[in-house]
Amino acid sequence: MAIAHYDQSSKITIYQQITNTSCAATCAAMCVNRSPETLQADGFNLGYANWSGIAQAYGYSVTNGTASLSGILTILASGYPVIVKVNTGSNEHWVVVTAFTGEENSPAASNFTCADPWTGESVTLRYATRYNGIYTTKYFS
Repeated sequence: MAIAHYDQSSKITIYQQITNTSCAATCAAMCVNRSPETLQADGFNLGYANWSGIAQAYGYSVTNGTASLSGILTILASGYPVIVKVNTGSNEHWVVVTAFTGEENSPAASNFTCADPWTGESVTLRYATRYNGIYTTKYFS
């Protein structure tokens, strides 16, 4: 089988979240090419992500994707980094998936690379902070 490679990492700048609860807003900031501090200065509360407000403020549209590894792969292949909720409840955490290398027919979390706002670093999705699965996906276009 052929190995596929999709890399959208050049479309974002990785930022570290500036509060303990700003991972989702930081992911949105990365995808609209702004810093979390810029979002905050522009009036956005970093404690939650106002997805449509952020998209509108910076000239983007936000779309919900399919919450699965295959869904993430489809969005990456379409040319967009993917914001992914990787845990829920009191351990909720979001990351931006930027790349995939592997067999498209059997994607695994270890095939994806993500920008983790908790650490401000690029890591394998499987080792993202609090990774427990795929719960929600979004992308800005």
